[in-house]
Amino acid sequence: MRRALPVALAAALLAGALGAPAARAGEISTSRADGAAALAVAPRTALLASSRGHSGTCTTSRGVSVVVDFRELGGSTLRRCALPDPGQTAFRGTGLDALRAAGLDVTGVDTYGLAVVCRLAGKPSASTTLTVAGRDYRESCRTTPPTGAHWSYWHTSSAKGAWQLSRYGAAGRQVVNGGWEGWSFSLGRTSDPAPRLAPAPAATTAWRPYSAPLPRISGTSAVGSSLRVTVGTWSPTPSTRTIRWYRDGIAISGATASTYRLTSADRGRQVSVKVTGSGSGRASTWATSAARSVS
Repeated sequence: MRRALPVALAAALLAGALGAPAARAGEISTSRADGAAALAVAPRTALLASSRGHSGTCTTSRGVSVVVDFRELGGSTLRRCALPDPGQTAFRGTGLDALRAAGLDVTGVDTYGLAVVCRLAGKPSASTTLTVAGRDYRESCRTTPPTGAHWSYWHTSSAKGAWQLSRYGAAGRQVVNGGWEGWSFSLGRTSDPAPRLAPAPAATTAWRPYSAPLPRISGTSAVGSSLRVTVGTWSPTPSTRTIRWYRDGIAISGATASTYRLTSADRGRQVSVKVTGSGSGRASTWATSAARSVS
């Protein structure tokens, strides 16, 4: 059965067509006057994390602090720093760019791509059962999440400000250097809750990330063959290192070994691998390989 578009999303679509701000925060980009036309051509449905960000609050106005409050989805509230590209004096980009630069994977829905965020840092997963309007619901990311189980997008221009529910989607809002970006999951509520971690001045020191090369994939990129990742030399060597394989930017269930055997589901897709290193006194660091086309 197809679900009808939530009222808030329908209003956002109409607002986009009229060039007005989106009615539902964190969902629809209104950076173009013709918002309806922008949604007609769906962008990619996944955005892989960058290795530039680090855990904790940004200690410089060059970056943007990002908070993700999972609430009923479980897990601690994440606080990370999105840093600018090498050679840039300050971070430049949208709310989606800030998520990626902070080291967070982003998934959009099939129908609207990254204009509608359905999953952050893997949550809610496709196997997580949520209760929405008295019924079991699992997030497939095929179309817009229901109003009873969705992510809301917040921001503030400084560490001394209060969270403000964004009037624009994360794909259409340019972030403010030294500001804060917030995401909070809303389950079974009539209004969107702000992240429970309030903006606050940064600590005087920040953990440094690891120096990590991009992982390399070797092997034949054909169904039935196996691919192997070479992680390279990290400095210093992290105490914990994990591997995760991706298909078209979506994590492949159970694919966490140094080798991955290609299946029929990979045919015609792009396969990549992400290596994560962590340890005491250092910021968790991500490095993602170039993608391989599978025949």
